[in-house]
Amino acid sequence: MGYYHPALQHKLVNTYKRIAPKARLFRKSGSWRSFHSDSILVWGPERHYILVVLVEAEDGELIIRRLGETVDRFLLETP
Repeated sequence: MGYYHPALQHKLVNTYKRIAPKARLFRKSGSWRSFHSDSILVWGPERHYILVVLVEAEDGELIIRRLGETVDRFLLETP
């Protein structure tokens, strides 16, 4: 089965496309004023989890990208 990469390449998809290129990604995101949200199901050779993020900040998209990478690193390093 092929890999699904959502059409919008921002927030968490931007991060996971880079750090987990073979993972299947399913997501839902949104923004309203200074609120930014993203949720992603990551299903790959080494990754199987769901991450949900809600941030209130003007630079929320950047925060979400960095948070995705930090959470992924933590989950991969934790036994």
